[in-house]
Amino acid sequence: MIIIIFQIKDYYYGFKLKNELKAMERSVSYKEKELLSFIRRDFIDNRGFIISKIENGKPLEYSLLESYGELMEYALLRGDKNLFDILLSIVDKYFYSKEGYLYWRINRLNLRPDNSTALIDSIRILYALLCAYDTFKDKKYMEMGEKVADGILKFNSSGEFFVDYYDGNMKEKANKISLFYLDLRKLKKIAEILPSFNKYYITSKKILENSVSINSPFFPKEFDFFTFSYKTYYPLNMLEQVITAINFDDTNKIKGFLEFVKNEINNYNKLNTFYMDHKVLKDEENVAIYAILARLFIFCNDRIGAKRILNFVEKFSGRSSSGYGDFLGKVYYAFDQLEVLLTLSYMEE
Repeated sequence: MIIIIFQIKDYYYGFKLKNELKAMERSVSYKEKELLSFIRRDFIDNRGFIISKIENGKPLEYSLLESYGELMEYALLRGDKNLFDILLSIVDKYFYSKEGYLYWRINRLNLRPDNSTALIDSIRILYALLCAYDTFKDKKYMEMGEKVADGILKFNSSGEFFVDYYDGNMKEKANKISLFYLDLRKLKKIAEILPSFNKYYITSKKILENSVSINSPFFPKEFDFFTFSYKTYYPLNMLEQVITAINFDDTNKIKGFLEFVKNEINNYNKLNTFYMDHKVLKDEENVAIYAILARLFIFCNDRIGAKRILNFVEKFSGRSSSGYGDFLGKVYYAFDQLEVLLTLSYMEE
């Protein structure tokens, strides 16, 4: 009897999350409905963990904090407080360390965390909490946001700069910052509400904007605090490049990159995943690149371009599945599904 009670309690959030997603399916567009249904059926386990990857029908054991940040942002776009609260409860129960930082990954089978942070994921959660406070006018989001903010400033900053991660096992911070971690749009919003973040927004903005001339039209991968210089690694990962581009809060700064992207699409009708400088490394595409790129075009007030890019997403949908990925190899990532979901919602907005 005791075991059964504990199991029911442990599966409470999974039951609630699946039910809320199912209810949401009735009020969204057809494509969103199909994708939400796929996520609910295949990517949510009994505890409410979002499975990071499915390969040949087999779900991997990990759940990533980034997935919750993405889905929380979607809940905000849809104004769904119930969904947001369920996701927040799972984050608070499983991803919040006693030291005050958020784990970037959890083994959902044995509940063991990878004892380290990822700035990009923690920023997503903080941003979502502050937006929820603005949207729903509930003080609990601000209280939780201030706790997350304290953890970020303590563990993911060094001097006046943000750093990639804090390793809880080694008790060490990174000595670099990846440019695709610095989401100026989110940091600006956070700094407007929490003044303690303003200096980090300013230094992050300088790092991003000063990077534009280093390897134009591309961006360096990271800024190294040992040498106080930018580092570029080959092959260039176009997913990181597109995320870096969308991180700018002034799209005038990324005209060179946008011109490269448009030329590639106009000339070859696609954007590849890896490049050796301007040359394609191999014929390979990524659905998340197109999903994020479509949002970037929206932010540039180019809805026609956004619709064209969004059409490329359909290359990754198979008849036997409502999800997006390598449907021939049967490989699907939560990141890809959630990025497409966000873009579909933004397109409606």
